[in-house]
Amino acid sequence: IGGISRVNTANVLAAAAAALGLGLPREAVVDGLRTFLASREQNPARMNIYRWRTQDGWATVVCDLAHNEAGVEAVLEVADGLRLPGSEVHITLGGLGDRTGEILEGMGAIAGRLADRTHLVTKDHYLRGREADEVFGHMRQGLASVGAVPAGTFPDEVSAMRGLLPTLRDGDVLAFTVHDMRQQVWDTLDEMSAEPITPRQLSSLLRRARGQHELDGAFEEAAAQEPAQRAATLEALTAEHAGDPRVHFELARALDAAGRTDDAIGEHERALDLGLREPHRFVSLMERALAARDAGQHERARTWAQELSERYEDSTAAAALAVLSGADAGQAEEAAVRAARWMVGRSTTPRDWEFSERLTGTATD
Repeated sequence: IGGISRVNTANVLAAAAAALGLGLPREAVVDGLRTFLASREQNPARMNIYRWRTQDGWATVVCDLAHNEAGVEAVLEVADGLRLPGSEVHITLGGLGDRTGEILEGMGAIAGRLADRTHLVTKDHYLRGREADEVFGHMRQGLASVGAVPAGTFPDEVSAMRGLLPTLRDGDVLAFTVHDMRQQVWDTLDEMSAEPITPRQLSSLLRRARGQHELDGAFEEAAAQEPAQRAATLEALTAEHAGDPRVHFELARALDAAGRTDDAIGEHERALDLGLREPHRFVSLMERALAARDAGQHERARTWAQELSERYEDSTAAAALAVLSGADAGQAEEAAVRAARWMVGRSTTPRDWEFSERLTGTATD
């Protein structure tokens, strides 16, 4: 998995050494390593990776047994390596009634430390004579020991998968521990159109998780060119890599620099529709609204800027653009009220705080 799993790397090294030591041909060992996939067909419930279409891009699901402390740490190591910058890692925990309270608490502590959200799931078959509340109690204690609490609970694995997938955002990773409803979970993933990730998609995801893109070198070369040539270079790259949101984003910036405002807006729209993610998504949303403002499309710019400031409520640039575009669109008073609310609501100066309510009330009136 791109080297992000130390456990898998150690296992591969040991297996390859054993195979070579037994006299197997080197070519056969290499071929086995190249063709073996962490799929549910070849290695069920062992780091099986899927991707799920979200409203704004793709999330990742990693299905694994993770039935002890080392397993939880291993699957979360992989999840962290697959998450995109600014995204969250979720994990499901539960069942395993034959584990000691200390082990269950340790699993909870590891989840609380390494995941952003932990969800508890009842696994009836694996309670092994204990009550779910008792198992959950130990896991809650483990979470609490590192300052975390469960994000929610589910009665079984299928309901957890159905409930959690729609909550994921672009770049998020769900580490899903699968035990007593393995086949039903596979069926649910199929029904909800989750896709097994391909080696090529995994390679691309790993690069993006590291903040890299396979065309970074080409983007840098194009950025050094004159605006018209830069736009031509990016248009050629877009023809070769149609559907890559980052390429469309770079083309939009090049078109904007070349003075082709309407074309730039169109490419920003394509990049966003294709699931462009942070940190480029914010830049694209800003530049799309700025381009519309430069083109005299004031109502369009106002709408986009207002949506932007609501989504990125802590961004001074987004707030300023919303105010300016509102004034451009003939809504100067509303823009002034918006500016006052934003400034008062974010003041970090103690002497301002006693006037916050009165100023906000005045702005509202």
